[in-house]
Amino acid sequence: MQLIIEKTIEGPFLKLVKTAKKNGGGIIILYSDKDYRYTPHPEGAVIVKSNQLLLNGTKLLYEDEYNNYESHPKGILIEKYSQLFLVVA
Repeated sequence: MQLIIEKTIEGPFLKLVKTAKKNGGGIIILYSDKDYRYTPHPEGAVIVKSNQLLLNGTKLLYEDEYNNYESHPKGILIEKYSQLFLVVA
């Protein structure tokens, strides 16, 4: 007998898993440090720590003050002082 447990997962983590699956698998690093946050990105995840935005925790995309950011297929969009900047990965 095989026990199958189905659980619905929603939110950013599910998007990360779907991205990894679509790209042929890979490693998803989850940070347990409460100072870290992560959001999905077409190439993996953007890891946020204070004023640094890192792609997959290794490639520094941006380091400075910002108001908000969003993932973009070419990198990330930075909102700073009511202006938008595209930072290419």
